[in-house]
Amino acid sequence: MVHHLLPTVQVKLAGVTNHIKNIQKMADEEKSYPEIMDQICVIHSELTSVEQVMIQDLSEHNSDKS
Repeated sequence: MVHHLLPTVQVKLAGVTNHIKNIQKMADEEKSYPEIMDQICVIHSELTSVEQVMIQDLSEHNSDKS
């Protein structure tokens, strides 16, 4: 199966990875929980975006089969 939107998924996942590293740094620097939780919410949003792109790619693939 060819995933036409895979480059987009990869870029978005790289962003999530960097964001997680930044959150780890925030924890190491003993930032407040509310600050860290705000960033975790951003990651949730980023992951939802990744899911949407993957679903779009899958639905386009399935419609091409029809």
